[in-house]
Amino acid sequence: MKARDLRKYLYKNLNQFGRHVKYFGAVGASENGIPDIHVCFLGKYFAIELKAGTDTLSGIQTEVLREYSEAGAETYVIKTKEQIDNLIEYMFSHSAEIA
Repeated sequence: MKARDLRKYLYKNLNQFGRHVKYFGAVGASENGIPDIHVCFLGKYFAIELKAGTDTLSGIQTEVLREYSEAGAETYVIKTKEQIDNLIEYMFSHSAEIA
């Protein structure tokens, strides 16, 4: 599976939260190491890096995710649709907070 397929699948699943979720992808010319997807949901910030196949994090990506985590973000490296499903389930478990 390619990273763009993971991105489409993630966006499709995020859309179920409607107005309660805001997300955007890093633009092509973004700074090295910036996560692929940024999500704000019910006061939580998620920084998500998508990796396909045998791709791994670069040193700068590892460092940036660590910095985001230290600043309070929930950080994820997603390689499979199953991991996306698990993340969405985790987010949905907080849906009781949706008015």
